[in-house]
Amino acid sequence: MESDSVLIKSIRKGDEEAFRQFFESFYPSLMVMACKCLKDKEAARDIVQEAFIYFWGKREEIYSIPSARYYLYKYVKHRSLNFLRDRHPAEDLGEGLPEAEIFCGDQILEEESYQVLHQVFQLLTPQGRRVIELTLDGHAVKEIAGLLGVTVNTVKTLKLRAFRKIRNNLDSHCFTLFLACIRSARSQTGEAQKNGMPPVPPAG
Repeated sequence: MESDSVLIKSIRKGDEEAFRQFFESFYPSLMVMACKCLKDKEAARDIVQEAFIYFWGKREEIYSIPSARYYLYKYVKHRSLNFLRDRHPAEDLGEGLPEAEIFCGDQILEEESYQVLHQVFQLLTPQGRRVIELTLDGHAVKEIAGLLGVTVNTVKTLKLRAFRKIRNNLDSHCFTLFLACIRSARSQTGEAQKNGMPPVPPAG
């Protein structure tokens, strides 16, 4: 796939192949967010497709991939809230709409944050990325060393370098989310071992 800067330049020039690449990489994330907001897969699909059609028409006004993502998230959020208003008239919705708006906003933040995390992971070395993946699976340093066939000190070094790289490339919210994922993985592994269940094995 082309770099973000090349990709957005190609899209702005009307390159349909570049647009297809962007669509395929970002469509699933928007669908997850819209489905969570609407609880209606067909409506979510329609709104997300509309968003990309609208974006294509406005492509010359977009100058970066992050701004393109924000543009699409904002469009989907706006259309999703309109859909909820149309489906639930004001007299029936009561306090539901403000709650729905907050929920949709939370979904936008969550999906964007996870996507940013994924992008930062790609900046890590293959070994560093594997250490972080195993850490997120709930494995301790000693277990990771055994799985990778390296020393405990090597794992600690790889982990420290990976954490620094991640911290330097994330804002405070995304880094907090990353730490929360690790805490959750450790907690789930501890509960599993307490109940006599083995740790979840690493993929592959």
